[in-house]
Amino acid sequence: IYEFICTYIHKNGYSPSLREISDGCYLHPSTVLRYLDKLQAKGRITRTDGKARSIRLTEKPWQQKFDQKFDQMFHTR
Repeated sequence: IYEFICTYIHKNGYSPSLREISDGCYLHPSTVLRYLDKLQAKGRITRTDGKARSIRLTEKPWQQKFDQKFDQMFHTR
């Protein structure tokens, strides 16, 4: 779901709707909501309640991949 959101924002310049995430990931909207709650709790995204297309990434996707590779190479976490 996170990769779908990142790709969608990169291609379109705005965040996907719940339905678009659901359709794009072949998941039920309630399942997508649970994943979005988890991503928000982990600090990966922010959302505004009651506002459409309000998903915002808290870090650039390339930064996360770089951080993961760095951690793997140097066992920093």
